[in-house]
Amino acid sequence: MKQISIYIMAHKKFDVPENAIYKPLQVGSALHDKIGYIPDDSGENISVKNPNYNELTGLYWMWKNDNQSDIMGLCHYRRYFLNNDNELLGAKEINDILSNHDMIVSNRAVYQDMNVRESYIEKHHAQDLTLTRAAIEKLYPECLVDYDRVMEGNETYFGNLMIGGSTVVKKYAEWLFGILFEVEKNIDITTYDDYDRRIYGFIAERLLIVWIRHKRINVYECTVGLMGEKSESRELVDRAVLLLEQGKAQEAMMQMEDANKRRPDLFFKDADTTGELKRAYMITSISILESKRGEKNILEYAPEYARTAMHYDTIYCLLGEAGYGNADLKYLIQNDVSIAAILTVMSDIEYTAAERINVYNSLANMYLNEKNLDRARIFVEFALKQEEAQ
Repeated sequence: MKQISIYIMAHKKFDVPENAIYKPLQVGSALHDKIGYIPDDSGENISVKNPNYNELTGLYWMWKNDNQSDIMGLCHYRRYFLNNDNELLGAKEINDILSNHDMIVSNRAVYQDMNVRESYIEKHHAQDLTLTRAAIEKLYPECLVDYDRVMEGNETYFGNLMIGGSTVVKKYAEWLFGILFEVEKNIDITTYDDYDRRIYGFIAERLLIVWIRHKRINVYECTVGLMGEKSESRELVDRAVLLLEQGKAQEAMMQMEDANKRRPDLFFKDADTTGELKRAYMITSISILESKRGEKNILEYAPEYARTAMHYDTIYCLLGEAGYGNADLKYLIQNDVSIAAILTVMSDIEYTAAERINVYNSLANMYLNEKNLDRARIFVEFALKQEEAQ
């Protein structure tokens, strides 16, 4: 039986799968207290580079220190390869797949309106890719055509996730780190924020497909499942909720906006899997707007944030249904929901133009029936503007 080691990249404690092939590896362990997992600062390592290399310090450790495994892989404490039953891949499944393929990777991510280069530059720095191309031209010029094709195309893999025979994974690691170390020698990232300083992990996500295509690696594209939300997203939600329960919406917003500048990934759907961070942000936005307009504050709905969150969800569902013209919106009147809350919630719902007009008309009619002419007039005007914009 082949020895399989699927290393789970982690920086905090988590619920480790009850399967011996899955082995938690603490990345950046040279910079933090040990948490009882395999540390990536043992043997030959680049653990201290973790703030810039992320999970790749774990890949480097695997390359240099695991000489026993026949098959090795990299996943994250929240991201795993899944089978058709949405369960973690087991040893037999991995062996079966790799009997006909060289490597297991994530399903390809496909950009709809831009290429890989444009997508990277939209979120990061253009010089990262310029220096990456220069490194490939210097070290592996035979890969340059494939690199350029990938950059001009719209497909890539994400997460630096992989499982393969140890020889295949180590050959990839040797190729990858040669390029990344060359980039590192020639780039100045002192002006980068904490998020963009994770540069080498971001670059590597675009390079795996280059290597696969150049080496004609036979890959099996596999579903990746998310197990829980990112711990930092959860912590940010908890801090915001504590402030909101104290009525400190401005302070909560400052914390969330500061976090978004430093770590925008915390707000991504694959980090905020429950949507709780987004909900907290929207509730905070509503509270601040209502305070400015002198309207009843959403935080006055209940002393417990959990009930306020349920109140927000109810408003969201009702206004979503109103797009189809079949929602009873009296809840908004019964709970004195402000115009600021209504418009903010609507801004988060993806309506067609016709659906948005339906909502405005439904709101106008409801307030007209309640003889609230001021509010009725507001939503009639919104409906007319939307019709004119079509």
